[in-house]
Amino acid sequence: MKNGTDILPDKPLIDPKQDRFGYNDFSKHLAESIMKMSPSEGLVIALYGQWGTGKTTITNFILHYLQKEPVRKRPIIVKFNPWWFSGEENLISRFFQELRLSFERDVVITEKLNQKLEQFTDILFEVTPDLPWYAKIPIKLLQKNRKEVDLSTLKESISKTLSELNQKIVVVIDDIDRLTAEEIRQIFKLVKAVADFPNVIYLLSFDKKIAIEALKKLQDLPGEEYLEKIVQAPFEVPLPEKSQINNLLVEKLNALVGEAENEEYDQTLWQNLFFNGLENFITTPRKVLQIYNALSVTYPAVKGEVNNVDFIAIEILRVFSQKTFDMIRQNKNKFAGFPINRSSSLNESETNELKAFHKAWLDALPASEREILTSILPTLFPKLRAVLGGYGVESDNEANWRLMNRVCHPDVFPIYFRLSVSSDTISTLEMKAIVSLSSDRNLFAKRLVELSEQKFSNGTSHAREVLERLRDYGFEKIPKENIPNIVEALFDIGDKLLIDGDKGQEM
Repeated sequence: MKNGTDILPDKPLIDPKQDRFGYNDFSKHLAESIMKMSPSEGLVIALYGQWGTGKTTITNFILHYLQKEPVRKRPIIVKFNPWWFSGEENLISRFFQELRLSFERDVVITEKLNQKLEQFTDILFEVTPDLPWYAKIPIKLLQKNRKEVDLSTLKESISKTLSELNQKIVVVIDDIDRLTAEEIRQIFKLVKAVADFPNVIYLLSFDKKIAIEALKKLQDLPGEEYLEKIVQAPFEVPLPEKSQINNLLVEKLNALVGEAENEEYDQTLWQNLFFNGLENFITTPRKVLQIYNALSVTYPAVKGEVNNVDFIAIEILRVFSQKTFDMIRQNKNKFAGFPINRSSSLNESETNELKAFHKAWLDALPASEREILTSILPTLFPKLRAVLGGYGVESDNEANWRLMNRVCHPDVFPIYFRLSVSSDTISTLEMKAIVSLSSDRNLFAKRLVELSEQKFSNGTSHAREVLERLRDYGFEKIPKENIPNIVEALFDIGDKLLIDGDKGQEM
């Protein structure tokens, strides 16, 4: 990766040396077990795991170790990709075609096997298309100009040939859960029909919940019971340690925002947001890449104009809690602003209204998500402390909200949701450039005069905005030796800063 804004492909790993999550040991042990098996009636192994938990990476690692076996012992690998095909007949016929093609490199015995498999496939599929495959067999047997074949006898012959082959066949079917419900049912019907071929080991990977849901209408059996009749050796994908996921996230975020100045990064703020709730959205390596790739697109457009920690938090909500993101984006006044316990803020009626608003939309979310949000929103938006409780920015830090580009400041809030700085504001980068001119009294005065001639859409001058923003900086942010230059410059050009458009704007 050459820079922090590269989009990372969401691709499974192939080489076990790249493993960071403990998949390698699991895969190696399972590959060793497969090599020790002698399944006289076939075997079906299943890897259960949700999307993004590493099923395909583990499958690749298993195949890596199987292919490292000596040539004489190395199993024949059949990788069947069912999502390349659609339709019941096409899907199943393609499976047998892939099975036959995998034997082409082997000895004469496999030529006999291919002939039998082809005949077996023909019986199943070269018939009336509007019938299910299991109903086609008797029709096929009765077709004219065809030698009658007993399917059971043919299957026994195939089984005998496979036994004589004295070589394991590993059939890999990955990402079954990406198929339609009907196609999932057809895959399991297929496996069930041919799972008892000797020396054939099926390695299936899928989300168990999705498969159970798809299979629940099959043979009037609960989906889980039907699955148990097919799978003899189920394994749950081992979940990475939470610390491993967090370390990967921090590594990617550092690559993206590592060039930011220290003053723009608040370690305490990050810890309070991440460990109090945001980490619950980042549970798999795939989700790390999702948020990294999202930030790779959105962050460069607002770099220097937003608080890094706040922006990462808002983007995590956008990617993984879209309803919350939309609620925040569309209701600035309900989130941004000062804590409601301030004397200059909301009255009792307005406070009750705010409480009712947030209770309504939060109650509509799942309890687990609501718990996460209740923990992190008061940190992002201190205005909600009296509504949700929890931790928030203390009132004596409010003067720094604008300086630190916090999302809770009403003036900064819009930048987080339009991914660009409005022409009706002075950017943070521009403010820093103006402040740096204060080392020279004349240059600073000249720049202020230029800004007094530039107007926002509401008629106020850019100079007014700069002077307002100077209050955010305070003496600790401006070099002490520059302060006399600022004061003297204001005396020198004070008359030129009396702009009509600024009157009534607390100039």
